[in-house]
Amino acid sequence: MPNGRREPGQAPRTLLEKLIKEREATYEEQTAAFEKLARALNEPATMSVRHLQRLAAGQRTATHATPSTRRVMRQLFGHGLDELLAAPCDSVTPTAVAPPPARFDLDALRTCDDSTEALGQLTSELLADPLGPANLGVTPETWQAAVVRWMLEPETRAQGGTSGASVSAADVEVVRSATRMLASWDYQYGGGRSRLLVGQCLATEALPLARRASLSTVVGRDYLTAVAALARLAGWTAYDIGSHGSAQRLLTVALNLTQAAGDRALGGRILAGMSHQANFLGQPRRAVELARAARAGSQGQATPTAVALFYAMEARALASSGDERGCTAALSSAEVVLAAADPESEPEWVRFFDAAELHAEFAHCFRDLGKPQLAAKHALLSIATSDTIYVRSLSFCRTVLATAHAQRGELDEALSIARGVVDTAAQLRSQRVMSYLDDFRSRLDVFGSAAVTTDFDQYARERLPRLELAPAARQIVVA
Repeated sequence: MPNGRREPGQAPRTLLEKLIKEREATYEEQTAAFEKLARALNEPATMSVRHLQRLAAGQRTATHATPSTRRVMRQLFGHGLDELLAAPCDSVTPTAVAPPPARFDLDALRTCDDSTEALGQLTSELLADPLGPANLGVTPETWQAAVVRWMLEPETRAQGGTSGASVSAADVEVVRSATRMLASWDYQYGGGRSRLLVGQCLATEALPLARRASLSTVVGRDYLTAVAALARLAGWTAYDIGSHGSAQRLLTVALNLTQAAGDRALGGRILAGMSHQANFLGQPRRAVELARAARAGSQGQATPTAVALFYAMEARALASSGDERGCTAALSSAEVVLAAADPESEPEWVRFFDAAELHAEFAHCFRDLGKPQLAAKHALLSIATSDTIYVRSLSFCRTVLATAHAQRGELDEALSIARGVVDTAAQLRSQRVMSYLDDFRSRLDVFGSAAVTTDFDQYARERLPRLELAPAARQIVVA
């Protein structure tokens, strides 16, 4: 049986065998995917080709499978191990604890009603399992499709909604106020603590009226824009806990809603968030495309602060690509545009992007370009001027500062700052902060097994017990 495949025409013996067959993948490929995902999840699980073949053939039970193996198999195939080893059926009912991800086609969400329905499905899944969605995978092509729709089909999703105004200005303000409050919670405590609250707000306050909002009225469009902003926040919390597939779907649905409501500025903000995620996941070229689309597609609507944010996202992606000239040009443009902004005239969803935040972007870019002195300079300026509400962002910036010191060989200073980040991270539920610390620690390898680095490792282990969050893997796992 080469590569573990059965002869054509033979019925699959287990759901696992059926899924592997549908993927048109070899057992070697699926074993490699398992090992790769286990590393990304930081799970001590292994899989051999022979063992996977036996599982798929129904020759092994789940009795002796470790919890780690069970978790990785669920993430990889979207079903629990007991289901995977059972005979396939036409309809597999997911468990109540961790349902599989939404199976709708993001490209098929042609109307506002389609997107509202999809948001309801995603919200139900979020509430069922807020900290461990069944699929971490993203589809890189979805970002490309989003850019095409945004630039070439701006009106295709402006269909849907009901006739007659069924929502009021007070309803709009309820969703806006909730989003404002929950965003503040997210800044301070991380996505792991705020995500369930965002999902509950979507389910109980935002979505019940969304289908009754009329696109033919100003208040109806305002309501859908407010729902889109809350959906964007749900996507951002998913991103923060490392649930990248969930984040991508939520952000895509939120983008569709802004297109239906005609809010190109907020749509640009969502594309900028997609750019941020794509760059984090090691896709800087796509990140550049998304950031540029955000700016180009929102001309005439985006405020100066929003445009500065779009330039900053482009700069960060260019820095990841090693394009120093392009990066510095984008940073310069961001600086000029932001200087002309009137904070009081900016929409709430972009007011976080101030001079302190721009300095943080400078610091990130110079770190990635290998210019630690400039990275440290801008990190210090950001930390000194940032509002203390932005606990997570300050943790990012302090880690960048610690990294800059390490890049300059200033190990004691670097470790002292990083210890402070560890203390803060212990109170946050943010896998992105954990990922920053992991990145910092990996940069200490050049110092060898120095006693001070060993002490730091011990310090971090004592204060950062394993969080029950999905990992923020910096790699693409195709859904």
